[in-house]
Amino acid sequence: MPGLLLLAGFLVNAAAWRSPGFGLILAAAFVFVFGAQVGRAVAPDEHPVLRWWQGAWMLLSALMLVGAAAYYLHSFPDWLAWTLALLIPPVAFLAMKRSRPSLLAHDAWSDAPHRIPPAVLACASGALLALAIAFRVLVDSATVEAVASPWRAVAPAAFAAMAAAGAFLAALWSRGRERLLSVVLASAAVFTFVSVPWTVFPLGTGFDPFIHQAAERLVVEHGAIEPKQPYYVGQYVLVAFLHHAFALPVEAADRFLLPLLAALLLPFAWMGAALHVAKDRRHAAFALFGLFLLPLAGFAITTPQGLANLWILLLVPAAVPALARDERPGPLALFLPALAALAIHPVAGLPALLFAAYLAADPRRVPRLKAAWAAVPRGVIVGVGAVLLPLAFAVLAWQTGQPAFQPDGALARLAALVPRPPVVGFPFRPFLDFAVWAGWLAGAAWLALSAYGWRTSGRPLRLASLAFAGMMLVNGVLLAAVTDFSFLIDYERLNYADRLLPLALFGLAPLAVAGLVRFSARLTHAPAAVRILTLAVAAAALPALWYAAYPRDDAYQKGHGYNVSAANVEAVRLIEQRAEGPYVALAHQSVSAAALTGVGFRYYGDQFFYPIPTGGHMYALFLDMNADPSRETAWAAAAWAEERCGDWCEYGRIREVYYVVDDYWWDAPAIVARAKETADEWFAVRDGRAHVFRYAF
Repeated sequence: MPGLLLLAGFLVNAAAWRSPGFGLILAAAFVFVFGAQVGRAVAPDEHPVLRWWQGAWMLLSALMLVGAAAYYLHSFPDWLAWTLALLIPPVAFLAMKRSRPSLLAHDAWSDAPHRIPPAVLACASGALLALAIAFRVLVDSATVEAVASPWRAVAPAAFAAMAAAGAFLAALWSRGRERLLSVVLASAAVFTFVSVPWTVFPLGTGFDPFIHQAAERLVVEHGAIEPKQPYYVGQYVLVAFLHHAFALPVEAADRFLLPLLAALLLPFAWMGAALHVAKDRRHAAFALFGLFLLPLAGFAITTPQGLANLWILLLVPAAVPALARDERPGPLALFLPALAALAIHPVAGLPALLFAAYLAADPRRVPRLKAAWAAVPRGVIVGVGAVLLPLAFAVLAWQTGQPAFQPDGALARLAALVPRPPVVGFPFRPFLDFAVWAGWLAGAAWLALSAYGWRTSGRPLRLASLAFAGMMLVNGVLLAAVTDFSFLIDYERLNYADRLLPLALFGLAPLAVAGLVRFSARLTHAPAAVRILTLAVAAAALPALWYAAYPRDDAYQKGHGYNVSAANVEAVRLIEQRAEGPYVALAHQSVSAAALTGVGFRYYGDQFFYPIPTGGHMYALFLDMNADPSRETAWAAAAWAEERCGDWCEYGRIREVYYVVDDYWWDAPAIVARAKETADEWFAVRDGRAHVFRYAF
């Protein structure tokens, strides 16, 4: 019956109403209801609370793979999204009907029924109220002005509310009996944790989200982007599916996709892993604290790398039943999400496939006659996996004619990867010092918990965790030490190696969960003073880790992560309005991001008409302009763009160059004064928040 109601609602919304609000409700219910049905087929031995997230995960993975296949074969049009939405209900229903629990069926969730004490209900209500207050403070702190850190706009009340939530959650999770209530509150806490960028910066922040949203709009309008590239498509088709099937605007579907999925799926996956490694289920809820030691800020803004990382982080706890209890998930349950991660981003997808292959290469899983590939030694998989990403970049460099290896300066690059302890000093700032140290110590605490959980973990769990973490670490070291990234701007050259360090931590997740479960068991026998102190530290760590997770601009760190401001958007609009013909613009990445939203893709050959912040000649010219604004530099930008365009250019000759100076740029007043002397004309935007200079040729 729920499925039929959802199907009717989908048809009404798709055919006539086209309401984004109703579409969001439909999409959430769609994933939950039919995900639960798929989960019954994927994990029939589990409790419904533990299998619905696996079904939703598999459902979304299948959608991405089918959509990606259609995209590469031809395109992903609107009628295909509607067809998939109509096919999901019967397919999910048939999968549910065909499911059969095995003889080894167990229930890792259920406990003796009991009445929830009023004190527990009061504690849960207090946690929910505190999280709601923290979220409301974030919403009320929204700004369209450029700030170097979101915390510059957020009132301190948000941290007080988060600390109160941490205290209530610590009390509830240490009790460990009301598991469903615990995991739902964990979802609310994770959602608040990852809500900072999109609540505080309604116009957006960073650069990558804007370029992906622009690409998703093209996929929605045309079904594909030419030339077709072997990455990002998994995310693009999923956003296009949500837009076509549920009338969600592209920007909204993209913005909320990753934060919502992380908040909904991660806590349930985490609790499932904890219940499978815990000898006493009462200690499983305490492991939810481990979620906040992870770099959750990576799930705050939807990007292909972040979405693929989430798929890996779900794959690791999903493997715990097989590793800890010797269960036998089928190859589909292993490789479907791994292939989906590959369709999203190869840097995360290739490791996901390796981990799935490692899990599948177990001779005990199925008879050898049915799976000869299971006899492949796991050592071969680990060995190949340890060098796979550097080899992939080497092949890509060979195809493009770029140098593949750069061993010079390897030690300096490796040293730059090592996290350095924060420097704090007089005058002492208790909260700031605690927050800075808590953020730095989160990784160390994760490693310590993993080591602590080693003793209570079985050999298969130990080997799988170390194998995956080791592969990611070796890949990261090789990418930093010998792989040539000289085509990127200097501060971006360790970017790919940096991306693998969180993946190495993700691989240790089962051991860290086991460590938290073991710590909880030991804590129950500790003196009351020790228990109270431990819970107080855990409660205080939650707002501290929240603060440390995002770009800071405080007494110890100068922030440079400026958001897209109203002045950036207005500057782009006025430039586009005043331009008399084809032009290029030299500007900071926030202005380039605003141009992607306001104008879209416009290229001269392979050169975007605003600088791309990850490097390239146009960005170097922008930096030259900041050092000394001149007509010669502006003309060099126009000539460069025309050269990239070739003999024939659909936009015609470039006769105008615009130069944008934001007021937060270092030495902005002096730059503005010099630019006024060389430009043909100029104008200020939003009372001088930005200045725009026009050079005509």
